Amino acid sequence: MSTAIEAARACVAWMANDAEREDRLGDLEEMLGRTDERRYLREAGAVCLSILLRRLRRAFTNGGIDMARIILWAALSVAGVFLFLGLAGGEVLVYVQPFEWGVILAAMVGFAAAGGRLGAWPGILADLRRANRLGGRDRRKQRAVYLREVGDQRRSSTDFAHLDGILQVARDAAPEEADRVMTGGIALFRETSRQRLAVIEQTARDAYAGAAIALVFGIIHTLGNLEEPIMVLGHLMGGALCACFFGLILGRAVLMPVASRLSVLYDQQSREMDALRLSMGHKVQPFPVETFEVLASGLVPQAI
Repeated sequence: MSTAIEAARACVAWMANDAEREDRLGDLEEMLGRTDERRYLREAGAVCLSILLRRLRRAFTNGGIDMARIILWAALSVAGVFLFLGLAGGEVLVYVQPFEWGVILAAMVGFAAAGGRLGAWPGILADLRRANRLGGRDRRKQRAVYLREVGDQRRSSTDFAHLDGILQVARDAAPEEADRVMTGGIALFRETSRQRLAVIEQTARDAYAGAAIALVFGIIHTLGNLEEPIMVLGHLMGGALCACFFGLILGRAVLMPVASRLSVLYDQQSREMDALRLSMGHKVQPFPVETFEVLASGLVPQAI
């Protein structure tokens, strides 16, 4: 087996998830004995491309639109700053610095890959989509409908998947073990939520670090062109300083609002899980929805 084929297999194994990895590699293995190396590599590339497109499509539908909305609002805010700057006679084009943007984004991706945080973003985007559907009375109505319909039926819900787990434990676990298993599941949910919020906050710090790196690169680039006229040097130095502005916008106007929305979502979901556990007790029978609503509206999450 050639090095190219081994690299192609490793690429497919790395990109495929656990459910499809064996089937994907099995199909390629069957093809290996019937075709030449070039066709094999072409098929492996097509498999990798299909997996990548599916992940991008899923990321776009699961929170990608909501992330784009946040970025759009941040861009409109920045555009307003530029408008007032232009009306005051300032030079707006000095802020158009693709080099600094590239350095910041490359640094962020590099830091995230080195820290193993890239895999957390599909779940974060899915939670962001749920967070944008978290809305006061609408959520209470949907929750009440869900609880009335669930009864003894095995009904699942995307927005209330955290409650599905509690109900399944109540159905399947022994009465003396149910509360302990529920408490452990809630503790695990809170820990996962904290980890996802920590990923977003660390990504914001990566944006600030990338801005500092872009600033240093911009100053070095300016120092390497000291023979240029003063107008050119001013543009170069202004572009270097813009890196700080870009990093702050990316961290504070894009990433931190995502963390705020998810923090509200995780707090609400945690209260709902605690409320469901306390309202059910050791019983597996249908519970009063009114009791749950009182607990979910005012219960402070207990320390586990």
